[in-house]
Amino acid sequence: MRTIKLLRIIYLITLMLFLISCRKDKTGEIKDRALDQPDQKANAAPVDSNGDSIYIKKFDFLSLQTILTTIPDTDVDKYYGKYSTTYKPHLGLGKKYPYSFDIAPSVGEEMKKMVKNNDSIRLILTTRENHLEILFADSNNNKYIITENAIKQVDEKVFKEMDNVFKTGIYDEMTKAKIGLVDSEQSGDKTYGNTTEILIPYADFSQYEPTKHTLSFLPGVLTNNNVNSNKKSKMHHLTLIMCLMELSPNKALKNPPIVFSDDFCLKPPGC
Repeated sequence: MRTIKLLRIIYLITLMLFLISCRKDKTGEIKDRALDQPDQKANAAPVDSNGDSIYIKKFDFLSLQTILTTIPDTDVDKYYGKYSTTYKPHLGLGKKYPYSFDIAPSVGEEMKKMVKNNDSIRLILTTRENHLEILFADSNNNKYIITENAIKQVDEKVFKEMDNVFKTGIYDEMTKAKIGLVDSEQSGDKTYGNTTEILIPYADFSQYEPTKHTLSFLPGVLTNNNVNSNKKSKMHHLTLIMCLMELSPNKALKNPPIVFSDDFCLKPPGC
């Protein structure tokens, strides 16, 4: 049953969180160069004019459970399943594609403070140590590395270096994977690349309470053949599924999770 499958994913994430919380961090200081820029001129975050800003559909657990039991293949389940079969994520550190991006409460609190109420939560896909990662961008377009318990600002030079590594490495691989899906399934559009940024409306993100919820972003691959305002297919692009969980001190689920799934929370180039 699809409900069981989705819950297994969520329980796997809680187990990962438990194991990580029991393990001392031995990785040392972050190698990336990062510095604050108090005098940097504020740049407004880009406004998507092509209709591709994320639109997240909210499911509380009961409605999600009803959907999963009455319609066997829901977006949430299909998106994650397609990601798993396409990118073959791993639990081990240093592996290229993660099962999820887990945000510590201290980091989530900072993210909420740095974004204006009417702005989107902006996540930029990047690469660190040959691993797919996300950067956070605030309302002034400052970029931050998400560490285990904090966020650390990076200057534009460092960001461009990271972006270049991403674009010539994992991103190129992701785009080839997308094109392969278009060819093999004879659906979608291979005239432009994969996802580079993900935008989540603050109105939905504001429901996240760092003191109450554990926040996870589960990667997915879009399985819907919808089109953007330029009539380009959104199918086969990487996306994220936002999951809010209430965990007990021993990392067990106290209440069923709240799941948000996007229709196309993406900003690929050239769209």
